[in-house]
Amino acid sequence: MRSYLRQHLIRAWCSCIRNDYNQQKINSERTLQAAFWCRLARGLKPQMRLFIEPVLRLDTDRSVIPDIVVCNTRSLICIIELKYLPRVLPRTRKDIDNLCEIATLCQQGHQIEFEHRRYRGKHAAPARYRLVSSTLHVWAGIHADDDCEHVGNFSEECTALEGRYLQLQAITREAGPPDILVNGIRVR
Repeated sequence: MRSYLRQHLIRAWCSCIRNDYNQQKINSERTLQAAFWCRLARGLKPQMRLFIEPVLRLDTDRSVIPDIVVCNTRSLICIIELKYLPRVLPRTRKDIDNLCEIATLCQQGHQIEFEHRRYRGKHAAPARYRLVSSTLHVWAGIHADDDCEHVGNFSEECTALEGRYLQLQAITREAGPPDILVNGIRVR
């Protein structure tokens, strides 16, 4: 499942950058979120659902609100943090710290979940999704980097993310389309 999801995320990111960003349709983190969500939603397996900005309740009495999560019927299988900073270097610390904290708590057996509720309309029982040890943690960002120093793995310091982390980047340039990177490697 994670292999399928990784490939789907990479295809959706490349399509989002090549089509939406390069055609100047993305001008904020919100429009990046919407464009990426739209690309992700296409072709997802029918049992998968996407949620924008759900509140993840950690059992440390803290909450985290990621940009997008992907769930299957019972589990939260992917957490995505997005950044849109096309003119400056990426600011990753807060997002990576959140992803690391979530992965660490999950490894330690803590319960992390969110509840999807309908507020109006046809009554439906709230759906509850739990984080699993194989949850994929994704940092994706559009940012500048003239020296290409920020192409490494931003999560290197967090051992809890090893094997569960995907980094998607679009490094903007003064003239021309951005370089698309997956885990620090340029995509052609």
